[in-house]
Amino acid sequence: RRGTSLFSLVPFSSSSSASSRRRQQGGRRRRRRHNTAEEEIDLLEEAECAHAEARSAHSVAATKLNELRIASSASRREAERTIDTEMRAASAAARARDLASECGETVARRKSMSDEAKRRAVDAGGDCDICERTLKG
Repeated sequence: RRGTSLFSLVPFSSSSSASSRRRQQGGRRRRRRHNTAEEEIDLLEEAECAHAEARSAHSVAATKLNELRIASSASRREAERTIDTEMRAASAAARARDLASECGETVARRKSMSDEAKRRAVDAGGDCDICERTLKG
């Protein structure tokens, strides 16, 4: 490709073709030595060996990545289970506090009832509407 510099009108070549390089080197042509059949076979065996090593390394990396994904997924599931358990425990504790409070109120009411009122409640089949126990003396 030919063009001109912005700062001068001197043409320049940005070509990197072999013929362009020969012109820059004064027209000398380099001869590339051709490999013998044995050298070609050796090079092919080296390439196959390198390719096999690369495949093996890729397989190991893929296995490790899969293990990490599984571990990450297991960690995430374990964290979710822990959070669920903590939330259930907090909910159960709140329910227990509420029931204790309600039963405390029921016990206080029961203590303040006269014996006659307790007897009437039992005779009427009255149960504690909060803790579902029969009101007995």
